[in-house]
Amino acid sequence: MRELLFNISGQKLEKNENCNFDDIVMNSNNYLKLLFDFDASWKGSRKAIKLTNGKDKEVNLLIKGNSCLVPNDITNNNYFTLKLYGKNNISEFETNELIINQI
Repeated sequence: MRELLFNISGQKLEKNENCNFDDIVMNSNNYLKLLFDFDASWKGSRKAIKLTNGKDKEVNLLIKGNSCLVPNDITNNNYFTLKLYGKNNISEFETNELIINQI
């Protein structure tokens, strides 16, 4: 399993600089795990992720803990996208969208 690490600070989603995002191969089934490091502003919030394959498929998942697996039908293109959503008792918020390239 390959783990991809992300930092979330407020509404800013970014790749962790210590994680290698090179040479991710498309059509990897049950192989890519996304790990998130949320800052304190996300504490107590329910978290969800929107993943797209850049073409015709979108999947929305609840994030349990701080990770999720990328569904098989999202890895069938030369890139996929991700965006996070949060909700607590006071507000709803979202991050920017990131593109993850695949070969």
